[in-house]
Amino acid sequence: MAGCLFLFATLERNQFGILMGHRAQATMRENNVSESDRPIRVWDQSRAVIENNTISRNNMTGLAVKDQA
Repeated sequence: MAGCLFLFATLERNQFGILMGHRAQATMRENNVSESDRPIRVWDQSRAVIENNTISRNNMTGLAVKDQA
């Protein structure tokens, strides 16, 4: 498993926003996710850093985090 970095992205009107699973570390900072079906979902991480993200007008839960160390 490796790390994953997701910075400064703008995602609009997409089916899946930001999905990250099975990583040693996930970092999501200063992203804008709007009008998406599943904005930000993170699972099975050793460490997750989620900071300064804007989540608006989405269909499901804005942020879903599970199974973290």
